[in-house]
Amino acid sequence: MSTNRRQFLRASCALLLPAAFGAEKEIRLGIIGVGARGAVLLKSSLQLPNVRVTAVCDIQEDRAFLGKKMVSDAQRGEPELYWKGPEDYRRMLERTDLDAVLIATPQDQHGIQAVAAMRAGKHVASETPAAYNMEQLWELVETKEKTGKRYMLL
Repeated sequence: MSTNRRQFLRASCALLLPAAFGAEKEIRLGIIGVGARGAVLLKSSLQLPNVRVTAVCDIQEDRAFLGKKMVSDAQRGEPELYWKGPEDYRRMLERTDLDAVLIATPQDQHGIQAVAAMRAGKHVASETPAAYNMEQLWELVETKEKTGKRYMLL
């Protein structure tokens, strides 16, 4: 039996995301980045029975609204949208109804956004690479250790 990358990713998310963030309860998830890669991850997340997407962020308005439609079509309720500039994800991180964020933005943003999310009290699942330089990598490690939040590199 042959498995393509998308099938593998879907199966991996189904197994790892709940295990990493606490399978016994509902995970309230925000997604940062709904481009090609983020849309695939969002679709996979929406197939998990204990995941509820409460926030969608993308700097491109059309992508943010596409993410909102994907969520609305798959589950009850609509997520809050964040699309008013490259720093609007920080406003999303202030929410108290998010347990975790899934980051699928351009590579040079992963580390910065993951650190901000953990400092805001959120667990993180991030696309690769984890960060863009050694300074960001060490900041990511130190922030994870200091906050005690979970970090999963996809």
